[in-house]
Amino acid sequence: MKNPWYRNAGIWLLMGILFTVVLNGTTALASDDGLTWGDGTPANDPVVTTPEPTAEPTASPTAEPMAEPTASPTETPLSPASTGGSGKTISKVLAQLTYPPAAPRPVSDCVAKMSPYGHDYTFSGYTWYDSAGNALSSSSTFPTGTVRLAIFLTANSGCVFADSVAGYLNNEPVGVTVSADRTTATISKSYNVIIYGPQIIKDPITEYVNGGELVSFSSTAIYAEKQHWIMMSPDGYETLSIDEAREYFAPCKFSGENSQTLTIDCVPYHMDGWYAICVFEGIAGTTNRSGLARINIVDAPEIIESTPEPSAAPTPSPTPRPSPTPVPTATPTAAVAATPAPVPTATLAPTLWQSDENAHWHSVDGERQDEAAHDLVWTETVPATENREGQEQGVCRVCGFTAVRSTPVTEGKTSMAAIGIFGLFAVGIGGMVVAQTVRDHHRAKRHHHRR
Repeated sequence: MKNPWYRNAGIWLLMGILFTVVLNGTTALASDDGLTWGDGTPANDPVVTTPEPTAEPTASPTAEPMAEPTASPTETPLSPASTGGSGKTISKVLAQLTYPPAAPRPVSDCVAKMSPYGHDYTFSGYTWYDSAGNALSSSSTFPTGTVRLAIFLTANSGCVFADSVAGYLNNEPVGVTVSADRTTATISKSYNVIIYGPQIIKDPITEYVNGGELVSFSSTAIYAEKQHWIMMSPDGYETLSIDEAREYFAPCKFSGENSQTLTIDCVPYHMDGWYAICVFEGIAGTTNRSGLARINIVDAPEIIESTPEPSAAPTPSPTPRPSPTPVPTATPTAAVAATPAPVPTATLAPTLWQSDENAHWHSVDGERQDEAAHDLVWTETVPATENREGQEQGVCRVCGFTAVRSTPVTEGKTSMAAIGIFGLFAVGIGGMVVAQTVRDHHRAKRHHHRR
């Protein structure tokens, strides 16, 4: 018998296992608790993460956990999309959040929704609460400190939540409270609000103007609550507020010192080479300065140092006649004329750095000095998941330049133990098939010799 039934059965079993793996993917092997979304979200996850801004995030101090508020949700309940309850006890609930809360971003930016991989319950709505337990409206912005998110779920007809139901928010375990009749559940999680300082999106530019004319500078930033302008000397060692500049450059006229545009009228010649800088202030004491905008007065008169005319030659005095009996006198000490010390002419660099995406430097008379590459320190701002890239922000230790880069998606949580067991099982079946084939071959040879 060349093809016994068990050899064929082993081959068909091996092919069936391989077909199942190809059809379902490695997620099925990795899901040892039935939580397919929590352990391996498919690539077609409909939730899209909103990119984070490039501003430097500053974590606020950790606050004490807040008591569960008793207020009902203020959000308009979403229309439930029934999954067709099967009349069972719900042991797991899943939800998603676009990204963590950040100030001063709008509350409406952080969207919570039910995972498309949850079953036997519907998503009723969600509410953000401040540290005092007050509900935040969707039109407000996140405050500093700690906030709490509550997501409300309702069991489908015939289903109830387990008393110890497990909750997951963006693949992370969270607390869940269940009502007395077990028909509603609330997912709850507290967050330390990320703080974003002012982020410059437009720097003022260098201007060329004739003496006595008008010049203006503009700068804008996001996440800024207010701004003001200052003036800096050409050598970078003197900074004036606009009120001080009014006195220093009188009768020059300044306007818009607390707005995005600074205007200077009747520019005096001695303002040539000075810089205008806009200082932005954000929440929690965060600040950021714009780049330096130089004032170049094109018709400023050149300063010519005149050489002093030599004094007239002294008239020699007549030689005195000696006295008959000269009286000895002390020899006068000759006065030594002191030579004045030379004045140093070293050029002073501004105290503020200028930068681009590759390096930073000091600008002195239009030339770069102290130029060096950025020394970036990277911080994760958006964690990567299995179905989307994350984000990191780098800040230069020297000049404060910021950059943003993406981080790769995390690898799937495929169970190595499951793959190992499958491999051993496949090797075992293959070995059985080979061994049986060898035995059949020997039997056929013995049968041939007996003939």
